[in-house]
Amino acid sequence: MAPEMLNPHKYGMTTITSLMPPLDVYMLANVFYEIYAGQRPFFNTRNLFLLATRIDAGDRPPHPGKQAEERGLNDFVWSILLRCWNADPTRRPLSLELLSQMTALPEDTDSEISEVFTSQNAFSHLTNELGSAVDLTGDIQDITSIAIDGGARGDIWIGQYKGHKVAIKTRRVLSYQPSHHIIHRLARELDIWKDLKHPNILPLLGVCAHGPYGFALVSPWMERGHIRSYLRLDPMVRRPSLVLGIARGLQYLHETGIVHGDLRGSNVLVDPSGEVRLADFGFSYAFRGFSGSQDAEVSPINLNPRWLAPERLYPEKYGLTTARAMTTASDIYSCGMVIYEIYTGQDPFYQITAAFRIASMVQEGTRPKRPEQALCPSSDLQDAMWEIAEACWSRDPWSRPTALEVVDRVRAVITNEILH
Repeated sequence: MAPEMLNPHKYGMTTITSLMPPLDVYMLANVFYEIYAGQRPFFNTRNLFLLATRIDAGDRPPHPGKQAEERGLNDFVWSILLRCWNADPTRRPLSLELLSQMTALPEDTDSEISEVFTSQNAFSHLTNELGSAVDLTGDIQDITSIAIDGGARGDIWIGQYKGHKVAIKTRRVLSYQPSHHIIHRLARELDIWKDLKHPNILPLLGVCAHGPYGFALVSPWMERGHIRSYLRLDPMVRRPSLVLGIARGLQYLHETGIVHGDLRGSNVLVDPSGEVRLADFGFSYAFRGFSGSQDAEVSPINLNPRWLAPERLYPEKYGLTTARAMTTASDIYSCGMVIYEIYTGQDPFYQITAAFRIASMVQEGTRPKRPEQALCPSSDLQDAMWEIAEACWSRDPWSRPTALEVVDRVRAVITNEILH
């Protein structure tokens, strides 16, 4: 990520105005680095937030060495990358200049060609791993011509399955990623999700061949959207019952041996009956028999620090690996942040734009402040509910309540609300 995106105010920008062509040039240099090095820039720095601090301070990837030179990374190409990584966006080369320089390079016919991911072999492997019963290809009808929603990790399309509207979610995959890694990651996500059955968990219906990457996850379409959009449309909903549904969903996951890993308001959907459904298991893992070998799989590198527990942001400070930091207790921390969302309609730390600043603040013990005024009468934040949120985001993972304890405490809030 470019320094102006990490800390836009330092460059006289906002988050929006930092999204300019020089940003793409900086990111393109990172892609070139991956092609020549066969590794991500700063691949040996696992902590995203420490990395952001380094980039903001002026660090750039070191030369990847002899193997990259054998792949064609000569002094001229390296000088182009360094220019693209200039801290001053106005001093980076224009894209047309880059095109002219790169097309003038001779082809290196001796360079190694890594295994390229193809949608055909991925879908074949996935259906082989999970069984043909979940392959809904051919059964999904009337798929929208364009994605109706999307984010950094995928796009969502709408279709019809057995007379019901379904969401078809395609995952974004970069072509330079080894296909065996992609297949393993997708198979792991689907293998976890397909067996989850609970009133507060979004069910997986299956997979189908769809989209530019050739595969998609199929689930029931939730017309009411995620929990915050639902509350904007119906602000008089009693919020404690929503918190209870989230806690019940977490209790089920944890008792089943699953850590969600990415709990936030946008991953909590609302079904037609008003019941919450936990969704998006792309970062989940089964911790029964867990050996800690999935560090790369559960890295918070693509996650938002607003919802992450301090031990996930800086696991080394807690004597943990990236994988060992992802626990039921870290899910509970995220649950506390979702309680904040439900009662305020805001992201945690919404006043702060730079992600690495949030990470440092969380590690130092900063937590969201209690809202001074309710959004509406139904969002009045009871003392007992605020105390639950504070208990959830305790700095010490071992002092946080379990999901069952959160369920019991929220039930007590609801009972007290009924009696009074």
